[in-house]
Amino acid sequence: DALSADIYMTVGGDESNHYFLVAIWKFVEIIRERDYEGLQIEYEVYDGMDHYQVWVPSLLKGLEKIL
Repeated sequence: DALSADIYMTVGGDESNHYFLVAIWKFVEIIRERDYEGLQIEYEVYDGMDHYQVWVPSLLKGLEKIL
């Protein structure tokens, strides 16, 4: 019922495997639907980036959020 956590998830919009994009989106929607008290979840798609490019902006923004 309660889950005290802040989650920041990202994915590259140009992933070569479309299933990966769909799976991540479905996961985020399932977690949001459970409406855990105290849970903050942010999901971002980086258009124009693939799996090997998205980690840099994801890391920088993630660090920005916790610092």
